[in-house]
Formats: sequence, structure tokens, C-alpha cells
Amino acid sequence: RCVPRNGSSRTEGYGMTEPKVVGFIDIGTNSIHLLVIKFYDGTLGTEIARDREVLRVGRSLYSKGMIDKDAIAKCGIIVKKFTAYAKKHGAEEVFAYATCATREAENREELLAAIQTDGLEVRVIPGDEEARLIRLGVLGENGPREKTLLIDIGGGSTEFSISIGNE
Repeated sequence: RCVPRNGSSRTEGYGMTEPKVVGFIDIGTNSIHLLVIKFYDGTLGTEIARDREVLRVGRSLYSKGMIDKDAIAKCGIIVKKFTAYAKKHGAEEVFAYATCATREAENREELLAAIQTDGLEVRVIPGDEEARLIRLGVLGENGPREKTLLIDIGGGSTEFSISIGNE
């Protein structure tokens, strides 16, 4: 991590602009994760905070096809808490993504309404985008030199991706 020689919180002494802090919320089938990253120019960032709550959003999904009301209410509370926590740690922006349970629930609009408050929008990502993001997170933007199989076994879905280089 770069620290300016003059002791200030600015990184301009190294030819960088002011670092940017961003929060990411991952709403999965079994848990909700928060990651807060401080991005410096030319880097993948530095983690400054993280949290996780096990909620089991999808516990009734496969028996009823819906997320139960209690899970929706608790998810709204957790996402609001995580958003406030990210902002407390300096996040200028917070991005939220939902995966399998939200994708498949008949009442996903009800869940999204409960968590899309205070200007926070939740992006429900398709399975192929979930696999792409996992590949990027595990292998980085340049990817592996040899053909590599990645398997993400989540709470409600499993994504497979084969990667070589940045493909």
C-alpha cells in the first residue's frame, strides 16, 4: 500500500489521484457479504472492511418457489446495516448484487423493493455473469496461462467456467 512521504492522506506524491473507497454487497442464497475496498490508481485495491451474515434467503425457495416474508424483512435490515457500515468506512459508492435465490424467486420484486432503499440499486446477475465475476476474482484480469476449470458451488447454484488468458 502506498503511503505518501509527507504523512498526508493524499497519494499525489506518487502521481496518483485521491484513492476511492467502494462497498460491495453480495446477496447470495445462504449469506450476505460486504466488502469495502480502497482503490488506488493502477491497483486492484486494498480491503479495509468486511462482514458477513448468514440468513438463508433461499431456505423456502425450492419448496415454495418464493422467498419467505421473514427472510425478506431480515435481508432488508442487513443490507441497510451493511450500506451504513460501508459508508462509515468511507465508501463513496455501494454496489449490491444478488444471485441465484433472487434470480429464481417468484417474488423477487418484493425482495428487491425491501433492499433498494436510500438510493441503493441491486443488480440481479445471471449465472454466466456470476461465473465471469468469479473467474475475474479468482484469476485476475489476465487469467491463467493454461486452460483452467473453475467451479463455484454456491448455496443455490453451481457455476462452471473454463478460462485461458483473459477469456
